[in-house]
Amino acid sequence: MKTTQHFLRQAWFEVDAFQIEQVAEGCSITWYPSTLDRLCFVAQGNGSLQQDCDPLPLCEGDLVILPSHAEARWDGLMPAGMVLYRFDFSCVEIHRALSGEWTATPCRFPLEGHVRPVARTVVRHLIDKIQEQVQAGIGVCQAGREAYWHELLSMMLQHAAEVPRPESYRPKPELSILETASYMAEHLEEEFQVNRMAVDSGLGVTQFYKLFKEYLGVTPLQWLTYHRIRRSRELMASSELKIAEIAHAVGYADEYYFSRLFKKHNGLAPSEFLAGARRKIAVLAKGMEESLLALGITPCLTIPDVPSGSDGPFKGRFAADLIKRLHLVKPDLILAPPEARPILDRMSAIAPVRLIEDRGATWRELLVRAAESIDLRVLALAWLDTYDARALHVGRQVQKALQADSVLLVHALPDERFRVYGARSSGISRSLYEELNVRLPDRVRNISQVETVHWQDLDDFDADRIVLLADSIPEVADVVSLHQKNGMQGLRAQLSDKLYVTAPSPWIHPSAWGHEQLLEAVMQLWVYPSGNEKRPAQ
Repeated sequence: MKTTQHFLRQAWFEVDAFQIEQVAEGCSITWYPSTLDRLCFVAQGNGSLQQDCDPLPLCEGDLVILPSHAEARWDGLMPAGMVLYRFDFSCVEIHRALSGEWTATPCRFPLEGHVRPVARTVVRHLIDKIQEQVQAGIGVCQAGREAYWHELLSMMLQHAAEVPRPESYRPKPELSILETASYMAEHLEEEFQVNRMAVDSGLGVTQFYKLFKEYLGVTPLQWLTYHRIRRSRELMASSELKIAEIAHAVGYADEYYFSRLFKKHNGLAPSEFLAGARRKIAVLAKGMEESLLALGITPCLTIPDVPSGSDGPFKGRFAADLIKRLHLVKPDLILAPPEARPILDRMSAIAPVRLIEDRGATWRELLVRAAESIDLRVLALAWLDTYDARALHVGRQVQKALQADSVLLVHALPDERFRVYGARSSGISRSLYEELNVRLPDRVRNISQVETVHWQDLDDFDADRIVLLADSIPEVADVVSLHQKNGMQGLRAQLSDKLYVTAPSPWIHPSAWGHEQLLEAVMQLWVYPSGNEKRPAQ
């Protein structure tokens, strides 16, 4: 592979045309394929660039290199629109043959896509000089124009070469894709370019883009946008930062562009979300608490655990303790189940109370009801749309990984019993089989759940794979290993290396948060390549 320095020593550039194009707000212009490469400088305003993938936000001072074969659409976003400087240029490499003769071979400029220069003042100076001399006419100030142009493109190439790779870089394509995705989700404030990420992953741009969407179900920009918008909701709900500050914190220099994206993905503007989310909300039911967590909202107070067999948290001394905690926290709003009616008057004296019926409600219904109580119903509906799209992709990936294998979900209970979940079980195990289309053993199709005291009895269910949920994973894993070490009968799934010991959460959490976490859990278990310690952050 040629180095940047080697290319620059042999390259010669020619600026063949220059023009100024203005894109008004809400309008678009399209550049069609041509015979020349094109450099675009955003001289004024803000907008976006639409190519083969998702829109790329641009602001004043940005540079974009488009190869001759590319078609691009420019969209104006700001009231003042966007002013573009377009330079059509050609590139040749100078070679000296063995005979001693010099030849010039047309070549492609080895950089394309968005380049955000470090030295904006210098870049603007070079652009202005090139513009002046190109407009002066062909042949006028030819040497000066070539010098400025060479310096500008040299800066762009050098900047691209110095962009560091993620520390977790590995040569395997699938590992590189997942590590790049994880790096993106953990560094939302940074700027990412598909061509640069492809180079860092050791892949071509087309292969990188294709594999990224294959593994994660979305394009790189969609992945980044999803995590940025999700993080922005969390910041809005948990901090006093202004919208512009939050936009910058998640990687958007333009507050106006961020607000448009936020509304597109959440169904409401940032200011509307703030009105509902930036209140101190006490949540006195587990399912409601996890519904708000899925939306990025952390309650200021949640329902305390009470011993089994007691009258519950809304009677007796537990109710008195709860009222004391509410007085200390001073919430703006209290969300409670109908069971809280015995202390409704006392709670109402502290803050407005909204009773939400949770019995018999599906996790989807509870999510919408909880969101409605804080005037964010449209956000819950947008969240469900995103979840369904993600679940569809995960289901396909899991089916591909499992092939025709059946999966049995088992909970290791504290008293050395095992609870087997069947097709009629309510909660998340049902979603595993219905939403993700994981095949379950025939012998549990007509049961809700059944318990057994011998772990070897699990073989009676004829499962190809077993997911064993355990509160104490090391303890259960040690028991399994001990049986195998002593030559005792082993489960068929264990002997074929298809016995998985994992924590109960999120497998038995029938809530919006639990379902969201389950998607990642099954991907970690069966889809992501083994040996990859760094998974895509969720």
